[in-house]
Amino acid sequence: MAADICGRLARIRAAARKPFSSVSARAIKNPLHGVGFRVERHFQHPEGRSPDAVMKTRHSEIVVGVDGGGSSTRAVVLDAHGACLGYAVAGSGNRTAVGADHAALAITEAVVRALDTAGVPRDAPRTLAVALAGASGADATWLSRPLAEAGVGGTVVIEADLVAGYLSGTLAEVGYAVVAGTGAIAAQVRDRRIAAVADGLGWLLGDDGSGFQLGLAGARAAAAQLDGRGPATAITPGILAELDVPVPPEPDDRDGHRRPRLLASLLDRVYAERPVALARCARVVSDAATAGDPVAREIVTSAAAGLARSLVAVLDVEHPGPIVLGGSVLAHQPIVADALRAALPEGAEFVSVPDGAVGSGVLALAHAGLPVDTEVWGRIHSTLAALR
Repeated sequence: MAADICGRLARIRAAARKPFSSVSARAIKNPLHGVGFRVERHFQHPEGRSPDAVMKTRHSEIVVGVDGGGSSTRAVVLDAHGACLGYAVAGSGNRTAVGADHAALAITEAVVRALDTAGVPRDAPRTLAVALAGASGADATWLSRPLAEAGVGGTVVIEADLVAGYLSGTLAEVGYAVVAGTGAIAAQVRDRRIAAVADGLGWLLGDDGSGFQLGLAGARAAAAQLDGRGPATAITPGILAELDVPVPPEPDDRDGHRRPRLLASLLDRVYAERPVALARCARVVSDAATAGDPVAREIVTSAAAGLARSLVAVLDVEHPGPIVLGGSVLAHQPIVADALRAALPEGAEFVSVPDGAVGSGVLALAHAGLPVDTEVWGRIHSTLAALR
């Protein structure tokens, strides 16, 4: 553990810039989360400011950015210069996926843990920018109350996760974002606001190219093979393993008009879950496609085509800009991102981001009236990378 701490401190020292002058750590014990360590940054006094003035403003310039995704929620604590002081991850913050109560609980947990890790009071933040799917400008009462009950201060502002994802990849005034995670959506972004949007219609009516649609197509392919209606595919054993479907110990042949037991078990598993839970099977499909499975490759090609159609719907040829690719599918399943690039005209500028954590921090600083230039943006990136 000591070696791990030293390694992380070395990365933090390399990434941190003024106003920090040194970094240290001390062991802490939390009854909920066990033994860990707290990183402590020792502030260098900016020119013309006394130590008392620095300490007085240190906590008044704290902001929090939250990237509430369908799979997990990330919270970052920043100072006015964009240095990341704390970072934490919790469960899904997507109200559509898990409901408002569970989403609020996950967001609150991530914020509290990030603030505690940063070593700043929970009531210190001036602003909390919470980036959620399709929720820009939405009422924040459902979230403000549990945050306040946990002792978290600051004004809560709801922003679109698309914008947070975009700002994680670029500060360009005009550009585009394609996010494919549990769901999928494309947007044109201007001046940190969504100017046009396509898809994001949910798993029943849209979300073409999403993790859910990939997982659903994979589950359908597996069911078709087991039912004798489709070709054999490497997807099938992966789906059975991902969904923890019990495999019969002896041959599983049809018995009269009955379904194969393996297919019946697959049906039981799939229909026992919420439909959107199939998104976790997306990786099975992309892995099989990477290995060359023709059924999986066809599914991936179709998914990429769906994402391309959404992007084309919001493109303005008179206003070209970078295309930021985000979401768990495009960030962590390269074959899907590569297929999307191949489906679009050559010459486009692509930027891939792992999530919207950096962008949520940018939005938090902006809502607090604090400037965000390329230097501040770069500092968020480097100091957050040291804490991940």
